Amino acid sequence: MNYRVLCTKYRCHHPKSTVERFHLPRNLGGRGVIDIVNLHYQQLERLRQYCQEKANGSEIHQIVTYIDRKITPLNLTNETTDLHSQIQSNEVKIDNWKEKQLHGRYPYQIEEELMNRKSSIKWLCLGEHFAETEGFIIAIQDQVVSTKNYRKFVLKDFNILDDKCRLCRDHRENVDHIISL
Repeated sequence: MNYRVLCTKYRCHHPKSTVERFHLPRNLGGRGVIDIVNLHYQQLERLRQYCQEKANGSEIHQIVTYIDRKITPLNLTNETTDLHSQIQSNEVKIDNWKEKQLHGRYPYQIEEELMNRKSSIKWLCLGEHFAETEGFIIAIQDQVVSTKNYRKFVLKDFNILDDKCRLCRDHRENVDHIISL
């Protein structure tokens, strides 16, 4: 079972929160969960390099390299196998996160000139909160909590006719407005 599914089941991760943030390190604003797919491809790449280097001096490695034609995931016979392209770097994950219209607002907000990025993610690096609390805070930062504006425009709930704030009845009820009250 997928780790995100388990975290969602036990309320540690909101089901609508961004996927890219889940596997980013905490010091970059992510949840810090290890990306098993990236680890898999990194290990395959290291094993390929090791076997190809050893093939120059070891007869057994030469034979294994010659015989391995898609027998193992290493595919040692094929010199052009590019496992490195399967590895997704943190920069790519952050760029994908920023491209999202709703979730991408937060990484831009913490990079603003007047924002102290280090202080903004310090709570995440310390890890002093319960997993459920941390997941809820991240859901707020990803703006996926159930506000009137979110239900009307993102979820397309046609029962929501008015997205005005329940408290002030003046502005749209979204995460930024609620936090500013």
